[in-house]
Amino acid sequence: MVTSRYISKPGLARLMLPLGVVTLVAASQPIATQRVAAQGAGAPPPPAVMVETVQYTDFKGATTFSGRIEAVDKIELKTRVAGLITKREFEEGAEVQKDQLLFEIDRRPYEIALAQANANLASSRAALDGATDAYNRTQELVSRQVSSGATLSNAKSQLEQAKAKVDYDQAQVDQAKLNLDYTQIRAGISGRVGRAAHAVGDYVNEASTPLATLISQDTVYVTFSVPRPALVGLSRSKDGSFDAEVELGLGGGETYAHTGKITFVDVEANAATNTVVVRASVPNPERSLLPQELVDVTLVDKRATKTLVISQSALLLDQLGSYVLTVDASNKVEIRRFETGTYRGSLVTVKSGLAEGDRVIVSGHLKAQPGMIVAPETSPIQVSNSSDNPTP
Repeated sequence: MVTSRYISKPGLARLMLPLGVVTLVAASQPIATQRVAAQGAGAPPPPAVMVETVQYTDFKGATTFSGRIEAVDKIELKTRVAGLITKREFEEGAEVQKDQLLFEIDRRPYEIALAQANANLASSRAALDGATDAYNRTQELVSRQVSSGATLSNAKSQLEQAKAKVDYDQAQVDQAKLNLDYTQIRAGISGRVGRAAHAVGDYVNEASTPLATLISQDTVYVTFSVPRPALVGLSRSKDGSFDAEVELGLGGGETYAHTGKITFVDVEANAATNTVVVRASVPNPERSLLPQELVDVTLVDKRATKTLVISQSALLLDQLGSYVLTVDASNKVEIRRFETGTYRGSLVTVKSGLAEGDRVIVSGHLKAQPGMIVAPETSPIQVSNSSDNPTP
C-alpha cells in the first residue's frame, strides 16, 4: 500500500507524491554535498615558485678603477752618427730579438775615419819608440858626464809628449770604432718594433726624429689611481707587499685571462683627489695588451670574508625600499624588508633583515601573494668568487 502526502510551496501548485519518493529525495541530499566537496578537492594546486636559501659565502673584497696599459721598457731608436740610411732589417710591427740589426747608416765614411785613426796611432807609437831610445841614450851619457842634465830633461820631455800622443791617438781610434759601431742600430731589448719613421736613403743625424719605437711585450704595466682609504684597507704580505691581485676588463665586457700583481705604489698622494698612483705588472704572452690602451682594473684582495648573499633575481623594490618574498616552513608567502650591501655580479650582499637559511622567491613573484600558500621548488644559489665590479 502506498501512502501519499501533499507537498506545497508558495507560488507553486500543490503536488501529491508518494511517500517513498520523498524519502528518496531526502536521502540524495548528502550525495550532493559529497559531490560539491569532491569538486572543492579538485581545485587548482598552489602555484609553483622557485626559491633559494639565503646563505653565507666567501667573498674577496674587490674594487674597480680605470687604468692604462704601459710598456715596461720603451726605446726610441735614434742615430748617434750622421749619414744615409742604407738598410732597414725588420718588418714594421714585428717581433725582434735583443741585439738584432734594425737600421744601418752608411759605414764607409766611418771605416775611413777608423783607418786614419789607426794610422795616426801607428805613427805615434813609432815616435814613442824613438823618444824612448833617445831618452835612454841621453840618460847613459849623463851618467858618464858626457852630456848635461838639461839635455836629459829635454829628452824626458820629448818622451812624455810621445806617450801623450799615443794615448790621444788611441782615444781617436776608440772613438772611430765607436762611431763605426753606431752606424748599426740594434735592438736594445727583445720586443715589438713599431712603424719606421725614416726610409732607406734618408739622411739622418742626432737631431733627427726617432727612427722607430721598440717596446717590450712579455710583460706590461697597468697604471691606475686608487683612493687613499681603499689602499689602506688592502692586506699586506709578510714582506710588506700588497696581498692583492689585479684583474683587467677589456672592451666589450671581456675579462683578461691573466692576473697581475702590484709592483709599485707612489710615495705621495695627489693633493686634489687624495688618490695614489699604483702600478701593477701583468703577463702579456699573447701580446693582446697594447701600451696606452684603456682598461678596467679590478683590485681583488686575497682575503676572503664570510658574507650573506642572495641572488639579485630575488630583490624587489618599492617606495619603502628593498624587500623579498619569503616562504616559511608551511610554504606561506611573507614580505620581508632587508638592507642591501654591495652588488657582485648576479648576487647582492645582505646587511640586515635576512638570516641564513631563509627561503626567498627568485622566480614566480607574480603568482605569489603575501599570505598565499605556494609550492616551492629549490634552486641552488649561483655563488662565484669572481671579482665582478661591486656597486655600493
